[in-house]
Amino acid sequence: MLAADKTKIYAFDPAIEGKTTISSKVIVKGLKHISGIAIDDHHHVIFVADQVGTDASKVFGYPYYVNRSVENDPQLHVDFKNARKVYAGPKITALAVDQKDHVLYMADSKDAEIIALQYHWKNSTKESKPQVTHSKQAELSNKITGLAVDGHDHIYWSNGNKGQSKGALVKDHIKDHSKNTTHVLDKNAMAVRSIFLDNKNEKIFYIADATNLVEFDTDHGKSNLISDDFEDA
Repeated sequence: MLAADKTKIYAFDPAIEGKTTISSKVIVKGLKHISGIAIDDHHHVIFVADQVGTDASKVFGYPYYVNRSVENDPQLHVDFKNARKVYAGPKITALAVDQKDHVLYMADSKDAEIIALQYHWKNSTKESKPQVTHSKQAELSNKITGLAVDGHDHIYWSNGNKGQSKGALVKDHIKDHSKNTTHVLDKNAMAVRSIFLDNKNEKIFYIADATNLVEFDTDHGKSNLISDDFEDA
């Protein structure tokens, strides 16, 4: 499991039966203001958005590998030698990865757009040119706080402080999208911080107002407050 504060990324021990303590270590440090993380665990790359100015960001890709030579003690290591910058441009506030198609999605919260970047980590040292996939939509605010891709041609995003007017949780097609394909799944006056997909159980979880963990059932179209005492680290 990975977590981040403003300037560093931490790797936490996986949950192992019988283990009573969980330790962590810093795997990436020296960034200015981390605003998004996404992991491609098929190709072993960690993508990190770093806010380097008021309205500017850079996105870096860090290859990694897991050493499993010690039983019940896997160790994650970052390959800094082959890390590289994959994007520099307007302020990025959320990331998501489509591992199947090798696409990194980035939320441009300066221009209220979603950008797609095709990457070929092992076969190329240069990414393709970023393409805007979603823009000029009423459901996009200038504070997109969460992005997720379900692996079934859909993308989800959360709007920060405009969840009641533009939708706290929004779903759209990744490629074939138009005005009729965008669906506001949930409206909420609380500011949404981040979203997580549970494809197996057809549920979406999001954090609102920093302490409220909300479950949205995509099958029944209903939301449920799970906890109002959740700490979003």
